[in-house]
Order: sequence, then C-alpha cells, then structure tokens
Amino acid sequence: MQLVRSRDDHFGSADMNDGFLRLIVIDQGFEKEFFELADRLTDRVGIFFDIGANHGLLRFGLAGRHSGMIDFHLSEPNPKLVRSIELTRPLYPGMRLTLSTAAVSDHEGMVSFDINESHNGASHISSNGTGVEVPSIRLTATSKRLTGCFCRAGDIPPRGGATHTFALVVPGHGAPLLPIAGRSIPATTDLLAVPKENLAAVGHR
Repeated sequence: MQLVRSRDDHFGSADMNDGFLRLIVIDQGFEKEFFELADRLTDRVGIFFDIGANHGLLRFGLAGRHSGMIDFHLSEPNPKLVRSIELTRPLYPGMRLTLSTAAVSDHEGMVSFDINESHNGASHISSNGTGVEVPSIRLTATSKRLTGCFCRAGDIPPRGGATHTFALVVPGHGAPLLPIAGRSIPATTDLLAVPKENLAAVGHR
C-alpha cells in the first residue's frame, strides 16, 4: 500500500500491485470525467452512495472539496480494500463516512464474491458459487424508484447515444445519460443510479 494522488492535493492509500490501478494513477487526468460530473452533482448538501468503493480514491478526491456538505456511504466487500479505505480515512477527519463491509445485492444474507487480485475493479458477485462468501445487503425500499444509467462518454455512443439528462432543477442538467434497461453492460464501468423523477428526456425539461 502507498499513498497516491487522486486529484489536486488529495490522496488515498492504494495497492500498486494492481496493474490497472497503476496505469490510471500514472495518468495525470485520473478519472477526470468522473470528477467533472460528480462536482456538478455535489454542489449542495446531499448523500453519496458508492457501491463497490474499491480503494475509495474517487470518494476521497471528492471529500477533499465537498466533505462538509456530503454524507458518503461506501460499500466494499473485499477485506483488503476495506483496510485501504480505513488507512486513508484519518486524512479526511471532516468527511462524514459510513463504510459497509458487504456487497450490495437484491437480498440480505450471503453471496459468493469473485475477487480479482490483479484488477480489483473487476471483482464481482458470482452466480456460480466459485468466490468467497461475503455478507450482502440491499438498499432501502426507496431504491425502487432509482433508474440505472450509463454516464461515461465511452459507454453511451456505442449504445445509440444519450436519451436522458437530469431534470432542469437538478445539478448536472445537460449531462448525457442513457438508462441501462435492455442494453448490454460491460464487465467494468461506472453506472449512475438516478431517481426517476430527476430524469428528463433529452430536449425536455
């Protein structure tokens, strides 16, 4: 584990044995696309859920600017990554952080979780029972009104382009979004859960 820069003067602990992580941390524009969207969405008091927090580098990068305004809820079932998050936590004493050491699923209990040691971001819940058993939790009933959307530029054009954005009254209005319903999802990407009432069709308010 070592401290790496996520953005500006904000750092986090990370395992440099992960080859994929080494590449993106070396890149001077580390997750620029994520931060541009997240900054627009976190310009006021709110709650930030991160399902599969990994080392938490993105969340700590946000906390460096927004820690006094946002309640961060991180979920990460990989014990090694949980230790990494806990190592970084003291660097952000003002961060309101709740950490759940569980996977998020459609039920509470236990699930099989495949851990990819060479690329932590590719770890996932396994349907064939080949992984390790970890606790699982589910979001509250309010999650039923959430819509999963592609939010990364690399994911949207290949699937026909953006069809939605945030409603006019929501920070981030104008950002391209594409609901995932009925579309293939790549093995590794970021998806954004948006309350249905906060979505607007492109060209509409």
